[in-house]
Amino acid sequence: DLPSTAKFVGAGPEAESLSRRIMALWGAFARHGEPPAPWPVFDAADPHQLHLDREITERRLADDATVAFWNALL
Repeated sequence: DLPSTAKFVGAGPEAESLSRRIMALWGAFARHGEPPAPWPVFDAADPHQLHLDREITERRLADDATVAFWNALL
């Protein structure tokens, strides 16, 4: 099974919807000078990331498989 982000390659309603949501997040950040909800505030003790997929969610970095892979590799 492909990673969830690989399903958005190309065009179509899902890719366009994700693109609009990401542009809205960055646009709000540029206009207001601070991240909009649900963008998590960085906490070095328990870092999180904003995960952009079909739904925009917050994820603990310690629980992310990609981060674990790179941490193990480096």
